[in-house]
Amino acid sequence: MRNGRVTGVVLEDGEQIDAPIVVTTLHPKTAFLDQLDERELPDDFVTDIKRWKTRSGVVKINLALSELPNFTADPCEGMGEHHTGSVEMAPSIEYMEEAFLEARAGRPATARSATA
Repeated sequence: MRNGRVTGVVLEDGEQIDAPIVVTTLHPKTAFLDQLDERELPDDFVTDIKRWKTRSGVVKINLALSELPNFTADPCEGMGEHHTGSVEMAPSIEYMEEAFLEARAGRPATARSATA
């Protein structure tokens, strides 16, 4: 951090990579309380993050892009096979909610549909 802003990342080997914008997929508690020094953040923000009760560490982000991303790990021009994939987690929100409640109760999620 520099002047109250995240300016990049430091890798395990000590290499520092600067960036104008830093995006993380970490759970907010992990990102703000484990990856940053709390003293760099406003006290009321730290208090809010510590008190924040979450049901899941999963976050969905929708983005509008001006063009397809060109990934360093699989570069290509135009549409690549890796641009066409999707992840189907469940047939419905109800199905996911039931699986979550079973897991929270310490039971494995059943394979039946919540609407069946």
